[in-house]
Amino acid sequence: MVVVLPGDAAQTLSRPWVYTAFGRAERHLSVVHGVTRRCPGPWPRSRAKPRTTRLPVLLAPQAPAED
Repeated sequence: MVVVLPGDAAQTLSRPWVYTAFGRAERHLSVVHGVTRRCPGPWPRSRAKPRTTRLPVLLAPQAPAED
């Protein structure tokens, strides 16, 4: 079982919550505590590089003839 806690979780944790979270783990428990409240904003997007492919040439003999 993995318990993921946001960075500000320490202020809101209660004894019953901790007991429930830790008690449900059957074999293993990993607690992950974040540094901030959430992940940073959107990841920077990069444009896809144009690809060179021979697929149209390879499929041309198999394509049905156009009327």
